[in-house]
Amino acid sequence: MKPLHLTLAVCLLAPLTVLAADSRAAFFQKHCTECHDKDSKKGGLDLTALQPDFTDAQTFTRWVRIHDRVTNGEMPPKKQTPPPAAERAAFVGALRKELHEVSLALQRAEGRVVVRRLNLTEYETTLRDLLGRHVTVKDLLPPDTTTAGFDKVS
Repeated sequence: MKPLHLTLAVCLLAPLTVLAADSRAAFFQKHCTECHDKDSKKGGLDLTALQPDFTDAQTFTRWVRIHDRVTNGEMPPKKQTPPPAAERAAFVGALRKELHEVSLALQRAEGRVVVRRLNLTEYETTLRDLLGRHVTVKDLLPPDTTTAGFDKVS
């Protein structure tokens, strides 16, 4: 279930989304759908079916990836005719603004970190501080997983 405050924030941005959706569709039609339509789906991406539902985390992430690829000049690929700089800038600017506003609304509603997990060392230290005794629990609990060199994920 989507948080009510996030849904309300996105609804307040709906007029911007409608205008942006028209310009996005025009940009996609002109520069992207030859390779990313329901038939071709290059890279597993169908831009004709992609909705601007920024309340869905997976869809939001896909839009961020589209923004980044167009900004970095990865899309369209080098063998395709690139869009004029002004068109690219307008597309990227509008999408960046929309993504930023939704992200900011979510941050205001939920804060920067939703959940923070203690790693095993922090957990032992917290128990020691609370109980006033040294307690060894590392051997009793599953080991911390490591992601990108970090042993805790928020």
